[in-house]
Amino acid sequence: PDMEAVLKHPFFGPSSSIDAQNILERHEEEQLIVEETVVIKRMTTDTRRKIERCMERQCKIIFDEDKVVVPTCIIVVPYKLDQEDNTLVVKSESALGLAVEVGEYLLEINNITAKLSLFLMMKRSLGAGKNQTAIFKTKFKSWMKRSKSESPERASTEILKEVGCGKEYIDTCVTVLAEGEIQALQFVSDPMTTARKSIKRKMDALMQCYQTTQNLYLVDEMNGVPVRSEDRGNDDFDELVYPLTVDRSTDTLKSLLLPFINIAVMKLTAAEGLPALAKLLGLPKSYGVPGSWKNGKAGLVHRPDKPSSIAEFAVLHEVMRRQEHTTMPGSFGGLTQKDVAQTGDEMGRLEDFFRNFDPVRTFADLHRVSDGKEGSPAIWTTETEVTRIQSELELASAEYKLRELKKEWIKRQKMQEEIQSLTNQVDRLQGKTGTRRKTSANKSGDKAPSRTPSTRLPNSTTTPASAELHNGINSNP
Repeated sequence: PDMEAVLKHPFFGPSSSIDAQNILERHEEEQLIVEETVVIKRMTTDTRRKIERCMERQCKIIFDEDKVVVPTCIIVVPYKLDQEDNTLVVKSESALGLAVEVGEYLLEINNITAKLSLFLMMKRSLGAGKNQTAIFKTKFKSWMKRSKSESPERASTEILKEVGCGKEYIDTCVTVLAEGEIQALQFVSDPMTTARKSIKRKMDALMQCYQTTQNLYLVDEMNGVPVRSEDRGNDDFDELVYPLTVDRSTDTLKSLLLPFINIAVMKLTAAEGLPALAKLLGLPKSYGVPGSWKNGKAGLVHRPDKPSSIAEFAVLHEVMRRQEHTTMPGSFGGLTQKDVAQTGDEMGRLEDFFRNFDPVRTFADLHRVSDGKEGSPAIWTTETEVTRIQSELELASAEYKLRELKKEWIKRQKMQEEIQSLTNQVDRLQGKTGTRRKTSANKSGDKAPSRTPSTRLPNSTTTPASAELHNGINSNP
């Protein structure tokens, strides 16, 4: 770009401009995040796996960010959590009912997204012909017939194989078959619109749970539990920030925070299932998993060894949010300036949110932990967990050495296998050469081979010296 275009960049504009301030603040935060990060070079396998599956990595992929300078694992609940055995939990009966209801809606949103993902794969398997819906209708009828004659799970397994979909979708497929042909045809004819309308209904119902209050808690990712700021007993040190009280009149929960909550739910349930959601919402361990959540298990298709599905679901949510705005009255088929502010740059808006509510960056006393390598993911956890990870250095070192030795052993095994394979090949090729020589000798006829005096002397005798010489020539070096 020319110099005039460069000088128009907000960085070179008036220092009071909001854009310029944001750029300067972001630059400062990038420096701070490096200084604030606790670097632990050697970690146990279990800790390393948790860090590999952290929210920060997911958000980098989903929101196309190189660096993330704030915590992203959050939960907003319509009640206050109280301390019990070093864990924040719900104590009042009314709050317990709200927690269960919030969990139901979050699971239903995830279920609908799982169905959308399945139908998109079904649609892709049908090809791009004009008769796609008619073909699907015929196929779906045969699938339903099969599910009645066989067990639904077995029929679903065969359907998923035909569609080219993983076994993690079996429960979702069983649900689709149970719901019947009409709803299936709605989904396959226009998957995105059908899912968007269904999710909107669930989200509107979810928002009704937050009419009284909205409390944002950061989450200790190592344990999947919400945390709050600790009271240090110092009146001059006013840092009791968390939980943050979100202004209900700004629609911040629905337009900004809910996407991060959905990602957190998917990430945590991928490892632990429904109990992870119970911990996230503050249900006491003694309460267990609510019976009303059992149907939500069908949508838990995410697996720790396949975190990419979480990003896929989050992107589908983003596409549906944008579609929702393009269909709003007055948008004229495109996004208005207000709509863009509501749907784009989620990470930038989350950073602004924390700048306003937590300018000192206390983050409920959580610490960012990483192995210090360039581009490595990081996890936000408590000081207690940091101490525990550091205390496991001996175990982590032993595991590291064991991994390296296993790599070396596998490498040697492969070398041995290659040596044996080459040895067999040499023996085979030498055998072929010997056979060719013998055949060639037989074809020379019955004529006895001529012998020179140097080959064998008539009436000669073999002396010990000549035998030793003969053996020496024919023996391997």
